[in-house]
Amino acid sequence: MPASKTKLLLIALILCGCEKPKPKAAALEGQTPEIVLWSSSPVLDGNFDTSGETGETIVTASADGTVRRWNAKTGNLLGQSDKTLQHALFAEVNPRGQVVFISADDGIVQVWNSAGASQTKVISRGATAATFSPDSEWLLTGGEDGIVRVWDSVSGALVMELTGHENGVASIRSGSDRKRLVAGGDSSIGSIWDLSSKSRTALVGHTNHIMRVALSPDDSTALTVSWDRTAKLWDAQTGRLLVTLSGHHEYLWTGEFSPDGSKVITAGGDGTARIWSSDSGALLAIARGHDSTINHLAFGHDRKVFFTGSWDGTARMWDIDTGREIVKFSSHLDFLTSVAIGAGGAYLLTTSADRTAAIWRLRSF
Repeated sequence: MPASKTKLLLIALILCGCEKPKPKAAALEGQTPEIVLWSSSPVLDGNFDTSGETGETIVTASADGTVRRWNAKTGNLLGQSDKTLQHALFAEVNPRGQVVFISADDGIVQVWNSAGASQTKVISRGATAATFSPDSEWLLTGGEDGIVRVWDSVSGALVMELTGHENGVASIRSGSDRKRLVAGGDSSIGSIWDLSSKSRTALVGHTNHIMRVALSPDDSTALTVSWDRTAKLWDAQTGRLLVTLSGHHEYLWTGEFSPDGSKVITAGGDGTARIWSSDSGALLAIARGHDSTINHLAFGHDRKVFFTGSWDGTARMWDIDTGREIVKFSSHLDFLTSVAIGAGGAYLLTTSADRTAAIWRLRSF
């Protein structure tokens, strides 16, 4: 998943030693992980590396400043980056095996070739969000200055700067055709840029910070997810508001289009994930079961299920049509920092502030 400022807020809980949401001590029923990877510090993010032939390797980022590559079948350490960051956030991996990660302290963005040497390449500084374009040609970064910067992911050269966004950037997404880009952040107003002209359209309608943005698979519709407890769908070409998704009772932390674009899933502080029609905005189902905030979403490769990760320390798999809970994955002793699906849908990866990453084999349930 693209890096967003949501992760920075969660990591602030770890770094400051503040009271954090704790899973219930008895919540250890459910599936058992195939492999548990231990770290000397909280594991802040994880993802699957699909650059190899099998896609059975994972990448994790830890608070000790190191990004590591593991074999998902054996748990063996395959390599790691230089320990050049104070706290390494985010571990988005593109199909080339490039890993982007950010320092929580100063926003340094670095790219590491997970299959190559340990050295990393510094791309930018002062960033609060970063992601690759869908075709991996670009690396997108946004910072507290409100500027979105587009970089060549191979050379690290600056391609363009996009201005006009109000306040810091929390989340960025580009279209699959690289013709437009959407961003949101420390403001109730989002942004869509036409990249051919660099012209910006303001997305006006929210009343609190926008924590997540997304584009539909056909790039026609933009999604914004806000702390005002609503999500909104916008025409990605004109910026016209299409529909407001209302019903959550607490801050929203995350939201995504389903892989086929027919649905939108939103989740947040009320512990529910809500499934909406992306065409009409109608509420189709509510997934209930978590005891605390849901901060991460992932989709199964068969498009029939989705996964949630929560502050209650569990991940869960749900039927995407009915919202029925299919299985609970519970081994962590602190809140989850990421969930990811990989290896053709055969594995689930969860990472946690409890200093572990867990690899779960997904069987037929």
